[in-house]
Amino acid sequence: MKIKFLLITLGALITTPVLAEKPASAGQGKSTAEQKQMQDSQQMGGEQGKSADKMHKEQGEKSKAMEKKQSRNMEQEQKQTGQATQAGKQTQEKKRKWWKFWGD
Repeated sequence: MKIKFLLITLGALITTPVLAEKPASAGQGKSTAEQKQMQDSQQMGGEQGKSADKMHKEQGEKSKAMEKKQSRNMEQEQKQTGQATQAGKQTQEKKRKWWKFWGD
C-alpha cells in the first residue's frame, strides 16, 4: 500500500513539468534585451508600458539617425574616390612617356 502511494506521488511529481504549458517565446531562440523589455512592459502595462514605448521610439529614431549618418559618410567617400580617380587620370594624361622627348 505504501509503495503504491509512493509510486503514484512520484509519478505525479515527474509528469507535472512535462504537462506544463509552454511560454509564448518557446522555440524562438534567445530573446534579446530589447525583447525582454518589451515583454516586461506589456506585462506591467500602464505608465511603465508607455515609457517603454517612448524608449522604443527613441531607439528607432537613433537608429534612423545612425543610418542617415552612415549613408552620408558613404556618399562622401564615393565622391572623394571619384575625385581622386579623376585627378589621377588627369595627371596621367599630362605625363610624357620617358622615350618621347619631342612633340605631342
